[in-house]
Amino acid sequence: MPANKSTVLPDKGPYNFQVLRGLNSARSLLSCKSSGSVDLFDADDGSGRQIWSAEEVPDFPGVYNIKMQTGTDPTKMYLSCSVDGTTVNLIANDDLSGRQRWRFVPANSPICDYYNILVVGGTEKGRVYLSCSADGEKVDLIETDDGSGRQRWQAQKTST
Repeated sequence: MPANKSTVLPDKGPYNFQVLRGLNSARSLLSCKSSGSVDLFDADDGSGRQIWSAEEVPDFPGVYNIKMQTGTDPTKMYLSCSVDGTTVNLIANDDLSGRQRWRFVPANSPICDYYNILVVGGTEKGRVYLSCSADGEKVDLIETDDGSGRQRWQAQKTST
């Protein structure tokens, strides 16, 4: 588990979250489908499904709920994951399991402003790093930053 060195983001957003590298497709922005499944998309298409807020959890400095802004089922807003970490999706609320709470830890990278996004709790087998498949079709958690760039994310402030 990485050091407990969370970064406090300057404000709650809105943000596009873009993966650093390691992809074999044009997909790079954290996105979702209207059903609430999470993947990557190649551009901000104006649907709202690539726009996220990062809202600090009250009484937990440096811990955030990452929420979808619009463009999906309104009952599915919170970025979440399965207990085994193999699925990242959206759910209706923060269920206090830790799986809807995330930390932004500065990535060990020569490129500024990239973060490892780590789930706070509720998973097994050490899967805590937000990651994606090389083709961008699957977002999941893995146990470590493997150096591919797919566990390093930039929070890009957007005006929409």
